[in-house]
Parts: sequence; structure tokens; C-alpha cells
Amino acid sequence: MQRKSNPNNPQQDKSIAELESELNQLQEKVKRQTIDIRKLLKNSLTTKQKPFIELPTDEAIKTEEAKCTLEEAQAEFFATILTLEKLISAQQEGRLEPELYNSQLKTILYDILKFKLILEKKAFNLIEFFDKEESLRKCTQAFQKLKEIGIVFDK
Repeated sequence: MQRKSNPNNPQQDKSIAELESELNQLQEKVKRQTIDIRKLLKNSLTTKQKPFIELPTDEAIKTEEAKCTLEEAQAEFFATILTLEKLISAQQEGRLEPELYNSQLKTILYDILKFKLILEKKAFNLIEFFDKEESLRKCTQAFQKLKEIGIVFDK
């Protein structure tokens, strides 16, 4: 059974059998694509993802620990948290390209984690430090980011 011919729309000239054949082909294509997507998702779940930031090695911490005094480590730690706060503010205001933000974020987070570990090795009380330093209380965005990443501080 054929439909009426319409010169403005050549698709209407196709028979029902032709349309059913096209529909079957499209359904098979969708099935194949769905299977491919499921495979990709399964592979992404089983593939170990690279961490957002690299953790400082014991050797890097020992080297840095030997180079700096407790006061220098405190100062660096304090400065990196303030820098993180400024970086987040600049990104939220649209003053940074995403690539630059991400690379700077990784560097700063690495440094924060490194100096946190150094200070812990020197038996430094971070909680007390946060309580004493009023400037750090204003770094709410930085502490929120640190919590999101998993570098949690109980201040």
C-alpha cells in the first residue's frame, strides 16, 4: 500500500514496508550504541582514575622538613591557605581561565597537604593554629574546597 505522492516531501513517497525497514535499522543502531555506552561506563568504573592531586612522597616531605623550621612551615602553610582563598575568589569572579585555575589549584593543594604533613610530623597543633589566626577564619571558601577534596581540618 502506497501513500499519496507529495512533491514537497519525497519521504512520503515511501511505502510502509520501506519505512518499517528504516525503523528497524534505526532501532538496531540505537541498540548497538546503547551497548557501546554501557561498555564505556563499565570500563570507566573499573579503570582506576588518576587522583586529582598527587600526594607528596615521604622523600619530598623529609627533604622539605629538613629545609624549613617550624616557623617557616607555619608561614608557608598559612600563606598557601590564603592563596587558595584568593584563587577561588578570582575564579568565581571569572578572572581566571579554567585551565589556569585547575593547574594552580593542584599546585596549591599539593603545598597545603605537604605543609600539613610536615607540621604534623613536628607535633604542631593545627586546630590551635586555626583558632589563633583570625585571618584564617575568613577563608571559608578555602576550607570548603579542602573539605570537598578530602583534606579536612576540624577548626
